[in-house]
Amino acid sequence: LAAGIATANGALIFQARYDAGTHVATITRTKGQGPGAAKDYQLWVILPGKAPSPVALVSAPRLRVTLPKLVAGDTLAVSLEPAGGSPNGKPTQVLGAGVLTRA
Repeated sequence: LAAGIATANGALIFQARYDAGTHVATITRTKGQGPGAAKDYQLWVILPGKAPSPVALVSAPRLRVTLPKLVAGDTLAVSLEPAGGSPNGKPTQVLGAGVLTRA
């Protein structure tokens, strides 16, 4: 499965590839800079009818992370957070989201 996650102006783009067999996702920042001082990008999983769930910091240009079981139609999102991630388990500033589709 795959998803593109981008800001509205296209200045920051992540590509996500998810292996449904291993539940491992590779998240690659393909455009844009790091989050800056005292900030982190955070990856979220959004299942239908559920609140966003934080899964990993994605401030590095590339990250491999094990995620829960996902299917086509589930959503991945990236937010800008204080260093270390969301202070309250909710996205602070959502930058973009992408729906997983069959690659």
